[in-house]
Amino acid sequence: SPTPACASCPPPSPRSRPLRTATPAAAMARPAARMEAYLRGDDHALSALFRVLAPRLRRFLQTRIDDADMVEDVVQQTFIKAHLGRHAFRARATDGRHSDDAIVAWFLAIARNTAIDGLRSERRHQRGRNHHRRFWTATALRSWPSRR
Repeated sequence: SPTPACASCPPPSPRSRPLRTATPAAAMARPAARMEAYLRGDDHALSALFRVLAPRLRRFLQTRIDDADMVEDVVQQTFIKAHLGRHAFRARATDGRHSDDAIVAWFLAIARNTAIDGLRSERRHQRGRNHHRRFWTATALRSWPSRR
């Protein structure tokens, strides 16, 4: 039986396992690995990125948009814009590689800007037709940090 690290620590559980090193499959769970694969031409990597990042984008957008359909539309548009702008993202890598945080931040920025554009479009539409606000909360635009 393994001994505890110190006298006051409880003994390790017999069921505990040693930490495993990252395998190629485990590495693909990271957004950076998926983005790198996508930029190399792996079409399945974009689907994998969607599965990893879409829930986080939804949570981010749901704090500002009260309509689930509009949130889903913005998430879809975010991935379309990311696909169209992937070459610009590739150029942003400092050493040829991207960090997970940089990829998540890039997708969140696209989602934020897409949502702001949608809100502005909705406001213009409402002014012209004088309809009730259907997709956006009244305070959503004020709650977004300003674009720089």
